Amino acid sequence: MFDKWHKKEKPVFTGISRGMGGFSFGVPSAGGGGSTAGGGSASGATLTPLVNGVTDGDFKFFGFTAPGTFTVTGSPVYADILVIGGGGGGAGAPDGNGGGGGGAGGVVLMPGIELEAGTYPVTVGGGGSGNAPNDDNSRHGSPSTFGSSPSPTYVIAGGGGRGAQGVSGPNTDTEANGAGSGGGGAGPSPGPFRVGYAGQIGDNPGTGRLVKEYANPGSDNDGNASSGGWGGGGGAGSLGNTGPSGGAGRGGAFTRINEFPAPVTEPLIPAPTRSAWTAAVGPQGCFGAGGGGGAWNHNNFTPRSGYPNSIPGGKGGYGNASPGSGTQGTAGVEFTGSGGGGSGVAPPPSWAGGDGGDGIVLIRQVVKTGFSFISATGGDFNDTRGGYKYHYFTTTGPQTFTIDSGKGMVEYFAVGGGGGGGGAPTGGADGGGGGGAGGVIEGSVYCEPGPNTFVIGAGGATNENGVDTTCFGLTAMKGGSGSSGPGQGAGGGSGVASGGGGSAAGNSGGAQNPGAADPSNQGYRGGGSAAGGGPGGGGAGGGGAGGDGASSHGPWGFRDSGADGLANGSNTYGGPGGYGVVCGFPLPNSYGGNIPSDQSRGNGYPSAFRGFAGGGGGGNWTSMPERGHGGMGNRVVNNGNTAPYFGGGSGANQQSHGSAGVNGTGGGGGGGGYPGYGGYSGGSGIVIVRYQVS
Repeated sequence: MFDKWHKKEKPVFTGISRGMGGFSFGVPSAGGGGSTAGGGSASGATLTPLVNGVTDGDFKFFGFTAPGTFTVTGSPVYADILVIGGGGGGAGAPDGNGGGGGGAGGVVLMPGIELEAGTYPVTVGGGGSGNAPNDDNSRHGSPSTFGSSPSPTYVIAGGGGRGAQGVSGPNTDTEANGAGSGGGGAGPSPGPFRVGYAGQIGDNPGTGRLVKEYANPGSDNDGNASSGGWGGGGGAGSLGNTGPSGGAGRGGAFTRINEFPAPVTEPLIPAPTRSAWTAAVGPQGCFGAGGGGGAWNHNNFTPRSGYPNSIPGGKGGYGNASPGSGTQGTAGVEFTGSGGGGSGVAPPPSWAGGDGGDGIVLIRQVVKTGFSFISATGGDFNDTRGGYKYHYFTTTGPQTFTIDSGKGMVEYFAVGGGGGGGGAPTGGADGGGGGGAGGVIEGSVYCEPGPNTFVIGAGGATNENGVDTTCFGLTAMKGGSGSSGPGQGAGGGSGVASGGGGSAAGNSGGAQNPGAADPSNQGYRGGGSAAGGGPGGGGAGGGGAGGDGASSHGPWGFRDSGADGLANGSNTYGGPGGYGVVCGFPLPNSYGGNIPSDQSRGNGYPSAFRGFAGGGGGGNWTSMPERGHGGMGNRVVNNGNTAPYFGGGSGANQQSHGSAGVNGTGGGGGGGGYPGYGGYSGGSGIVIVRYQVS
C-alpha cells in the first residue's frame, strides 16, 4: 500500500471536511452515502512553472515559500494543509557570553479540509533576525497563514521565539516566548534565567480534533547558565535541551509530517536552497527543529540543532572562555521553520546569532470521490468520543483490524517495542546502558472493507532489542538494547529506531560509542559512556523518539566534547534517557505516559495529550545514588526509580531497583546498577487507530 517514501498510494480523505460555509464532519457531503464531490481543480504555488502543482500518484502538491493565492475552481477539492511559521533568531553574544538558540515556528497540520471554489490567501512567515538588538521584536519568527480569518478554513502557525541573551539588560522574563515554540534560555550570572514558552497549542479551533499542532518550550538552562551554558530552542517535536557547564544545549527535535516527503515535494522549493532543504526534511517530512545554544567555554565544540549533526543549519557557536575567541551561530534551514543557532563568544561585530529559517505552506490535494462512514471491529479496547471511534491494540503479537463496511480514511499512531536495558555484569561494579525507545509513525491511510493484520511489538528483555510493530504495511521500528560490558557496542544501527546507551563496565580504557539510530529518523541515538569509568561508573541513557540519550556524567554536570555533541564526562552518574514524543490527538490517561510539566508551560500541551517512546535511563553502581531518569533528556540528574516521562524506565543504583519501560508506550528499559539489579525490559509497543463516525 505504501512506496519507499511511506506515501499513501491510494487517494486519501483524512476524515475532517470543513467548507467555507461551515463544518461537515465524517465524510465529504456526510450522511453515510458516497460523495461525488472532490473533482474540482486547484492552482497556486510560489514557483510560477509549478502553479498547477507537482503530481505524484493520486496526489497533487502545491508549495508556497512566499505570499500567494491558492485558487479552487469548479467542484470542491479535498486537501491536507501544512502551515509552518518562521523560526526564531538565535541570540547574539555582545557581552562575551553565549546566547540561547531560536525556537522553531509552530507546525500545524490540518487534514481533509473541503475547500470550495474560491481564492485562499497564503502568507509565509519569515525567520527572525539573529543580528538585531536584544529587545527588537524582529528577532522573533513571523506567523504563516492559510485562508482568511474568521473563515473555518483559516489556519495560523505562529513564529518561533527568539533566543534569550546572557546580558544584564534590557531583558524580560518573556523575551524568548514564541507564538510557535519558545527560544532557548539564558541569563546574566547569577540570574534570573529566562526561558521561552510555547504559544502555538490551542491557537486553531479544535486542537487534536480538527488540527494537529506541534510546539514546545525552549530550555531554561538555569542549572548551568551561571557558567556560560545557554539553552537550546524548543523544537516542534520536543523541548530544547540544557547544556553543560560552560557549554550549550542542543535544539529541540523536529516533528515528522509524513504526508509531505522531501523526495516528492522538493521541486516546489527554490533551487538555491533545495539541496539543503531536501537533506533536512528527508523522506519522513521533518520540520521545525530548534536552534542550538551558544557555548561560552567549549572551544571547537558546536552545539547542534534538533536535526542530526550532518545538517549544518541552526547550530550554535562556541568559544574558549575569552570574548572574541569563538564563532557565531548558523541560520536555521530555510522553509522548515527551524530556529537559528545562538552565538558563542565570537569576535565583534560577528557575535550575531543565526537567523531563523523561513516558514512554508504546503498543500496536498486529494483526488478521490465516493466515501462513506466506516464501521470496524478489533482491538483490546475501543471508545467513541468527539465524533471519533478509537481502537487500541496493546496485546503483543498479531491482531486483526477489520473494516466491516464503509470506506474512507483511518488515522493511526503506532510505536515499536522498546529495547531492554543493559544488565550490570555479575561481579562487576558499573552501570548498564538504558534501552532505546521504539520508533513512532503517525499518519492516515485509505481503507475499504476487509481485514488488516497488525503486529504489536514486544519490549526487549535485558540486553535485547525490542520487536517491530506493523500496521497497514508500515513498520514502527524496534528500540535498541542498552550495553552491559566491554567490547559490546550499545544496541543500534540499521533497522533500530533509537540506539541504546553505552555501558561503563570495564570501560577504563576509553569511551564506548553510543548506539546509532536508523537513518529513517524514527528515533535518536543513545548516549556514550565516558572514558576513565569504573569501578562505580554510570551507564548512558537510551535514545528516545524525541531526542538523544544523555551520556554518563559526573557530579558537576555534563562536560561536552566531540563534534557530534555527546555529553561525556567522569563516569559517576547514569545518563537520563532521551525525550519521547506527544501523540497528536488526545487520549485517556490509561494510555501513554506522562509528559514533563515544562511542556505545558505557556500555551503548551493540555493534560489530554500523552507521551510515548522515551529512552531508558542508565544505571549506576556507586555510593552516590544518582542514576538516569527515563525519558528526561539531558536536563537533570534524578534519583527517582519510577518511569514518569514518555514511558521510559529508570536505571538502578546501589541502593534500589530501577524500572522497566511502560508497556504500551515503547519506552526503553532502565540500565542495571548493583549486580543483580537489572537491566530492565523495554515497554511493549501499541497501535491506536481512529476514524470519524459522526
